Amino acid sequence: MEPIKVENITNEIKSRNFFFNNELIFNYFNCLKTKPFLILTGISGSGKSKLSQVFADIISKGDKSKIELIPVKPNWKDSKGLFGYHNLLDNTYYVTPLIKLMIRALNDPENPYFLVLDEMNLAKTEHYFADYLSLIESRQLKVKNTTTNINNYNNLKENFNFKQGASLSEAIILAAIDFNTNRYLPVADYREHNFSKLWREQFSNVSNENWTPQFRTELNQGENRLANRVFESPNGEGRNYRLKDKSSLNSSDRAIIDRLEKTYTELINGESIEIYQDLITLHNNDMCIGVCSDLGCPITECSYNNEEKYKCDKLYNNSLDTYLVPPKMPIPLNLFTIGTVNIDETTYMFSPKVLDRANVIEFNDVDFENLLDLTGDFEEILRENSNNIWDEKFYFDDEMELQEFTIDIPNAEHAKRFMNIYADGFKDILTIFDILRGYNMHFGYRTMNEISLFICNVNKFTSFEDKLQIAVDLQILQKILPKFHGSYEKLWNPLFNILLVCMNEIPSDYKNKLNYTSSDIEKLLAFVSEEERHKRISLNKEVLKNKYKYPRSAKKILSMMKNLEMHGFSSYIE
Repeated sequence: MEPIKVENITNEIKSRNFFFNNELIFNYFNCLKTKPFLILTGISGSGKSKLSQVFADIISKGDKSKIELIPVKPNWKDSKGLFGYHNLLDNTYYVTPLIKLMIRALNDPENPYFLVLDEMNLAKTEHYFADYLSLIESRQLKVKNTTTNINNYNNLKENFNFKQGASLSEAIILAAIDFNTNRYLPVADYREHNFSKLWREQFSNVSNENWTPQFRTELNQGENRLANRVFESPNGEGRNYRLKDKSSLNSSDRAIIDRLEKTYTELINGESIEIYQDLITLHNNDMCIGVCSDLGCPITECSYNNEEKYKCDKLYNNSLDTYLVPPKMPIPLNLFTIGTVNIDETTYMFSPKVLDRANVIEFNDVDFENLLDLTGDFEEILRENSNNIWDEKFYFDDEMELQEFTIDIPNAEHAKRFMNIYADGFKDILTIFDILRGYNMHFGYRTMNEISLFICNVNKFTSFEDKLQIAVDLQILQKILPKFHGSYEKLWNPLFNILLVCMNEIPSDYKNKLNYTSSDIEKLLAFVSEEERHKRISLNKEVLKNKYKYPRSAKKILSMMKNLEMHGFSSYIE
């Protein structure tokens, strides 16, 4: 993936006459990076599908082959609408847009691909999407043991290859990491290192006499070259170089150095981390098949067995736009799935097991003030009851570049890291877990690990002072609350207890209390809002920010409590 400047994301969105606030864009990115399955819900016409399409288009730099929008059909009762099926009569395969997208993604693992399921709850998600959810949940990290001698070229080549599109700068940095010295070294030392030789074999066609100038160009030619930014030469002489101190680099370049240091450490420590996952069976043939009887695999002696035929580079012919379907295949690790949802009498509610596997971003906040630059009386009409809480500073660091857009696999190590970098937030998540356990509504390991990974990702991509508190707020809102769906008797007390966790200050009368009467609620709401009874649950954004450390979650909880009072029933997705 070619680097993308984050400022170009917001500028590109504005140039297309769309308005999405910075917090939403940053939240959207981190949700996808944490788990490649995201649900967007909210009122119709609020921009759910547009954000999905525009964001994917920007990341893909306009390459439509990397994006597929699939409208879900109400008659989907099984996975055939997504995964297609094998026609046994003529031994062909009904290839769906999803299968084509997956094959293209498998054929191009270095770049992200996007699947948008529009109106995904028009059919029961558990019927047509169960196989997909099972596959992405089967992913796990496994340690691959290797022993790499960096000084032995053949051994290095056997155990390491640069990613597609890697620059010469990365090879020079890896060489510097291997030298492990603070001395200035001649350019020739970097040029003759095995990492540089391996990069040249993979990517460069220059002759021996042109190899030296290419190196000098990489180190000397302007800030558009990574090596020029991260190496320094004494007094600018241009003949000897060493890596700069990482603290002097911008966040994007520092992230690249960190990634390459991790790569080097894995090589010399004799182990690397790989992601394994289950495969879905598409047909039982021992050869890949196509959409018509004369379009099958022409190779009778295939080097891949049935479990690995998806690795074959002949599955997709770009020039002819033809596809061959392997017997089995995984969900590509570079495929990100976004589902848009509207709730009315024609749709189905999600089950807890679906909601448990995703972040849920709600699109109910409509910002006409900023979209239309309203002033005067027009602005006053909307400002009095405005409760849009987003923070424009909760965004990527300035001048950051996205070097890659890949998924991470949540695990217990992320939970330990969350505990170390933000102990107060970790305690609040544990408190909510303990509250819900008392009502048999608690969450499991997966939710805790995914919350933790989201916090770690936010910590990586922004240095904004309040980033971790906002991140915890978003995860309560998007990972814990979406499964709340039910009657007054079921939801009132657990919601009220979580509301207390969200508060900055809890009245002493309500500490360590598990059950609350209507009188308790009256007193607490009066303490929170200090307004008239009918306005107590319709809090404006200033009251929310002043009274709650997690105002986004508190706003949603109060809305659900209002529905419980009025209707005796409430649901997160409305």
